[in-house]
Amino acid sequence: MGFVPSKADTDIWMRRNGNIWVYIATYVDDLAIIMKDPKSFTDLLIDKYKYKLKGVGPIAYHLGSDYKRNPDGTFYVSAESYIDKMIESYKCTFGTKTKENSTPLVGNNHPEMNDSELLGPTEITLFQSHIGSLQWCVTIRRFDIATAVMTMSRYRAAPRQGHLERTKRMIGYLRKYKTGAIRIRTGDPTVRLDELSVR
Repeated sequence: MGFVPSKADTDIWMRRNGNIWVYIATYVDDLAIIMKDPKSFTDLLIDKYKYKLKGVGPIAYHLGSDYKRNPDGTFYVSAESYIDKMIESYKCTFGTKTKENSTPLVGNNHPEMNDSELLGPTEITLFQSHIGSLQWCVTIRRFDIATAVMTMSRYRAAPRQGHLERTKRMIGYLRKYKTGAIRIRTGDPTVRLDELSVR
């Protein structure tokens, strides 16, 4: 059909359509189609190529990310639904919701100096599960926790109780700020030349 894989990511297929590009992002058997008339394309896949597609329509949720619009029409991507699932999993594990936190880690954080008790096998699995979920949050655009997650990922093999408490704190941070999102504004920015200063 004329699509070629992107050199930046071979799971993103692209094709020129006049003066614009159209894209299909693939992940196993999930597709996210970016084009002016995606319905005609999905109809072609169904009618001509006999694909059996489910959940066809405007994108709302894909691989843990929510896709919505603000009241002013600005398109945005968030991890709110995925964070809700993390909070629910936390509640099932610990019997209560995590405490809300204003920062992902405490100030002057030194996990390498933590000498609390080493975790047992069950708690190690829990710690590793937390790290995996938090890493996926970074992947789906919660870049604000990237440094904290990378810092704690180093302790996967032999985590301590203090390390587990830090991952719990990060989940509490996401709970407090779960509506954080990447907003995509496609219009030209409003810049007044008389407000610019030259250095």
